Amino acid sequence: MVFESFGKVVHTHDEPGEYFYFTPACTRERKVGTGMQSMTLTGSSIPDRSGAPLAVSAVMNYQVLDAIAYAYSVDDPFAYIQNQGAEVLRRVCAKFPYLSKSEPSISKNSSFLGTCLRELTQQRVAICGVEITSMEIMEANYAPEVAQALLQVQ
Repeated sequence: MVFESFGKVVHTHDEPGEYFYFTPACTRERKVGTGMQSMTLTGSSIPDRSGAPLAVSAVMNYQVLDAIAYAYSVDDPFAYIQNQGAEVLRRVCAKFPYLSKSEPSISKNSSFLGTCLRELTQQRVAICGVEITSMEIMEANYAPEVAQALLQVQ
């Protein structure tokens, strides 16, 4: 929890469990969860390096390390983290082909891509006092319109 009075932080409490803190008048408290948090990132239609549209989703796990930075660095930290993670997911997927035998691909090198995703997202959300502990691709498939076309060819 972060306690502020007249726009200045007067106290922070980041120990787990119950506690008592006398809050003077005109003090506002902001609750900040410091436990492990998870979010799902979905990209509606992300093109890979060859331009084929993909349906990609990822799971990102993070933890708040600095409650003051989380509470005051951006207006909506959850949305900021989600937007930055989705943008990194789009950019990384655009750099790699879906299938390839000679180089890293989205379908076969998920651990390598997860490391890239985590590091790039961590750089973007460091301002929020957040540590990205893991980021993994859950699902990577051709978009439905491409999958239908592939089935018709067969």
